[in-house]
Amino acid sequence: HATGTARREAEETELMKQVPAVGGGSVPVSRLFMMYNRWIVERVKQSDVTMPVVDATEGGAVIPGLEVMTLGEYLGIGEAPVKKRIDILIPIGDKGGVENIINMTVPYMQQKGMEVRVIQLISTGVEWTTEGIPYYTLLEGLAGHTLAEFSECYKSFLEKMGAPDCILATAWPSMCYVARKTMMLLENSAIRIISWLHAPVKCYENSGYGSYDSLELADAHFAISQSIYDDILEHLPESRVEYVYNPVDFEKCRQAEVCQCRNTIHRLYFVGRVSEEKRLDVIIQGVAAAGDTWELFVIGDDDNRYGESMKQLAQTLDAAGRVHWLGWKENPWSFVKGADALVLASEFEGFPLAAIEAQANGISVISTPVSGIEEMITPGVNGYIFPFGDWKKLSDILYGISTNAILPFDSDVCREKAARFEKNTALSDFYNKLCNILVDE
Repeated sequence: HATGTARREAEETELMKQVPAVGGGSVPVSRLFMMYNRWIVERVKQSDVTMPVVDATEGGAVIPGLEVMTLGEYLGIGEAPVKKRIDILIPIGDKGGVENIINMTVPYMQQKGMEVRVIQLISTGVEWTTEGIPYYTLLEGLAGHTLAEFSECYKSFLEKMGAPDCILATAWPSMCYVARKTMMLLENSAIRIISWLHAPVKCYENSGYGSYDSLELADAHFAISQSIYDDILEHLPESRVEYVYNPVDFEKCRQAEVCQCRNTIHRLYFVGRVSEEKRLDVIIQGVAAAGDTWELFVIGDDDNRYGESMKQLAQTLDAAGRVHWLGWKENPWSFVKGADALVLASEFEGFPLAAIEAQANGISVISTPVSGIEEMITPGVNGYIFPFGDWKKLSDILYGISTNAILPFDSDVCREKAARFEKNTALSDFYNKLCNILVDE
C-alpha cells in the first residue's frame, strides 16, 4: 500500500487516459493508477532510496526513474547478459544532441558488460566524449573524403584493433554502406549492422549523406521517432525496425524555473545549436511582431557568422533590447528562469532533445512540426505547433498567450509526455532491444 493514496477499486466506467508504455506506444490507465504512478516517482527520489528501483512488470505504463528488466534478469536466473563488442561508427562529431545521447548510452552499455568504442571517421579537433569512453578518430580534414576511403580506413583500424560484433551506423545512412563495405573487405559476414539515424532520411538524402539504398545494407534499424520508424518501414517493408527513445537526464536538466503566473513580461527560450537549419530568423521575427511583452533568451554558441547575422536582424527589427544572447552553457536549464515556453523553428530534427528536456521541466513547447514533435505536443494542452517558416503564426500564438486568449499550459501533462525519455527507462529499453537483435539469428 502506498501511503497517501486511496485504497479503493477502480471502476470500469472511470475515465481512462493514454500514457507512454514500456517498449513504445501508449497504454490506457485509470486515474487511480496514475495516482500510484506519481507516488512511486516521488518516492524513489527521496534520499533514503539508495539502490536502483526496478520495474519488472514486463509491460504497462512507463514509471520514470525505474530500470526496466524482467524478474528473471534481476534475479540472474534468465539468460546471461549479452556481452559483445560494439562500435558506434559516426562520420563527424562536435558538442550537440547526438553526442550527448552517445555520452549517456555508452556508460550504460559498459555497465551491462559490453565493450563499446566510438569510431569517428573525420576529426573536428573537438574531443566530445566523456571520460571512460574509448574514442578514436581516423582521418583529418573536413573535405575531400570518399566512402571508399572511409571503408579502407575503418578496415585498417579493425585489422589493428580487432573487429566488433556489432556496428551502430550512426547519423548518416551512408555509414551503413561504409560498415557493409568494410565487412566485405575483411571477408567477415558475422558483424551485425544496425542503423541509428538522428534525423529523417530525407534530410540526409538532400545533403548527399545517403538514402534508403544505404539503409538497406543494415540488418536492423533504430528509429528515434514514430515518423522515422514509419518512413523506414514504408520504403523498406521487409526490414527490422525498433523504436528507441533518446535518453534524457531528468535530474540534470530539471533545473529550470517555470513561469507560475501570468507576468507582464513573458520569457521565451531557445536552447540549441545557433545554425541556419534552426531558423532563428523566424523566431526573432515572431517575437518582434508579438509586441513588447515578449523577450527571447537564446542559449547556444552564437559566436559564428549565423549568430552575428541574427543579432543584426534583431537590431534591424528594433528588437535587439528584447533578444538576449546567453551563449553556450554546459547546463543550459539552470539558466532558464521564469520560462513561459521553449520555441523551436527548425527545418528538420530527429527528435529535438531540447523539446523533451523542456517538457520534463514542465515547460510548454512551441515548435514547427519536425520529426517527433507531433507525437509529443498536443496543441493547446502542452504546447503549440506552427508551420515551417511562418513567423506570423508564431507571433499570433505569442500574442494569444500574452492577452490570455490562450489558456495556461498544463505542466503535469508536459512532464507525463516526457516520461518515456527518462534516462534509466530509455537506456534500459535501448539495451534490451539491442540485445534482442544480437541474440536473434
